[in-house]
Amino acid sequence: MNRMPSLWAACPLISFCAMDMCMIRLERVTDIERLGCFSRLCVEAFPVDERRPEAEYAGLLADPRYCLEMSLDENRCVGFFSSWDLTGFTYIEHFAVEHTCRGQGVGSAALRAFVAEHAGTVILEVEPPRVSVDAVRRIAFYERLGFLYNPVHHVQPPYAQGLQPVVLHLMSFPDPVTDYAAVRHELYTHVYDLSEAPM
Repeated sequence: MNRMPSLWAACPLISFCAMDMCMIRLERVTDIERLGCFSRLCVEAFPVDERRPEAEYAGLLADPRYCLEMSLDENRCVGFFSSWDLTGFTYIEHFAVEHTCRGQGVGSAALRAFVAEHAGTVILEVEPPRVSVDAVRRIAFYERLGFLYNPVHHVQPPYAQGLQPVVLHLMSFPDPVTDYAAVRHELYTHVYDLSEAPM
């Protein structure tokens, strides 16, 4: 585990969420030299088709719509959120928890802190339940925290040449997605830098 009392620049809003003995604080990463914990967790948590090439993240920190936040428990890095402030909603592109902290309430505490800090609608992507038992468990985890499952056909385009598109579904908090076309437009225009979404 990395301990970083002074490595992360504080977010304008810092949220706390207590669950049992777990108290999670979110801090925004602004220094490109401090991406180590995030990079390691991202590689551990997501298959190659579901994450960006590592070199892209340093450039994203300069985009005012993009926010990378580390989940800290007493200055110990236990996870992260990468998200986008888009028109009408906040989009969680990636959310992960250190594998040694899973099953201890850390993920729930972190997500509650994130939702409290980002007012309005929050949207994220999940694998369809038919994919695996783990996919079913992830959907159930988000539902326990108030997210709603939206089984619309949604395609994450390839993050880079040679990678594959991924069929996903959307989950939203606190309300269901009622205008998928608008959500898709925001994602493909700003997150994936594409003019059209693949069908």
